[in-house]
Amino acid sequence: MDLIITTGGVSVGKKDLVKKCLEDLGMKTKFWKVKVKPGKPILFGLLNGIPVFGLPGNPVSSYVCFIIFVMEAIKKLLPSDANCIIKSKAYPVNKFINDSERETYYRGSFFSENNKKYVNIFKNQDSSLMKNLSLANCLVKVPAKKIALKGDFLEIYELNGGL
Repeated sequence: MDLIITTGGVSVGKKDLVKKCLEDLGMKTKFWKVKVKPGKPILFGLLNGIPVFGLPGNPVSSYVCFIIFVMEAIKKLLPSDANCIIKSKAYPVNKFINDSERETYYRGSFFSENNKKYVNIFKNQDSSLMKNLSLANCLVKVPAKKIALKGDFLEIYELNGGL
């Protein structure tokens, strides 16, 4: 099964021409822009029956969108029951507030202690920080406008499983 992936050029700036070029080639856009942070300008469509993902140009946004959207599509396209990304739940180490209007995927580090899984969400989440991404072993999914307390479970995407 074929899959087309592009990076950059899918937002709304003067130089963001990927969406228009793909549509000019006959791509049928299925969605463009999502309420996810980081990664709002992701593009998905079909070009001659081939799935096309246009990922954001920002490296962290592109990585997050690849994990959340592209890996999920690959899993569905594979003939086996392979699960490249392990999803689980963990307790946050500290109270955490997502004051964004968008569901947000934070970089963090999970660990197990006394048969329980915990996650430390990194403080600086600027989407240009590659260092935090390199230190992360998970993405932590936090719903929009969510206050996560120490006893709450948060969904995590473990990054060391299949990549």
